[in-house]
Amino acid sequence: MEYRFKHFNAGLTFIELIVVMSIFATLSGVVLFKFTNFTTNVSLQNLAHQIALQIRTAQSDAVSGKKLNLVSSSIPSYGVYFNKITSSKFIYFVDRNNDGTYDGSIPCNTAGTECLDEININTGDKISDLCVTTSSSTQCLSSLVITFTRPFHDAYINQDKSILNAEIKIESPKGNIKSIRISSIGQISIE
Repeated sequence: MEYRFKHFNAGLTFIELIVVMSIFATLSGVVLFKFTNFTTNVSLQNLAHQIALQIRTAQSDAVSGKKLNLVSSSIPSYGVYFNKITSSKFIYFVDRNNDGTYDGSIPCNTAGTECLDEININTGDKISDLCVTTSSSTQCLSSLVITFTRPFHDAYINQDKSILNAEIKIESPKGNIKSIRISSIGQISIE
């Protein structure tokens, strides 16, 4: 039995080159699409954690009795203020008169106001809904104030004791949504 070896030209034909380039382009498109979704989700997750951390900071500052250079001798409450009109920012504030509301202005650029920090959302994400739940209903509001007062970890939501929890919904430009929930007992969670 005799074996014959055929000699082939080593190289690619034009059709093979087109097929390889098509496969590469398809895989690149899928990877870029997935990467865009990944970065959108990471950005939204980071914002949710930033909001939850700022609420936790207000809770910690209030419970620890952090005192600023205030005229009165009382220990102030601390809180976070959200407004749907200014959906690309929120306010961390000291409640100097302990009335459970944010008495400052937006933007908070004047000295002596309750505003401690104006946190801007620069990622294109926004606050889309501010909802509260009572024992009988859930309703969405245009603004939300969450305050904490020493010595309790309890959250005072819009100074209404019938509110059981609040939900801050944030949305990416692509429509992805995350929620930050604050219960009246001071528990903060991200969903």
